[in-house]
Amino acid sequence: MANITVNGSQREFEVLPTTIEALLTALNLSPKGLIVEKNGEIFREGAFKTTPVWAEDTLEIVQFMGGGTAKNRLK
Repeated sequence: MANITVNGSQREFEVLPTTIEALLTALNLSPKGLIVEKNGEIFREGAFKTTPVWAEDTLEIVQFMGGGTAKNRLK
């Protein structure tokens, strides 16, 4: 068993996902529009296939969403 902290919750995996991409697949998440912070370092979608995941890593997964109205946008 291997533990990884994802968005503040500890997750236990029988088989440790080897990359960020494999972790997202195990969590049923599409990589489209995601940014992943791994142990304080930011990774974009292009790096998910080659970035390793190790036991005891801490990851934050963030999805960007568009929307709102023009009056709510910063100038």
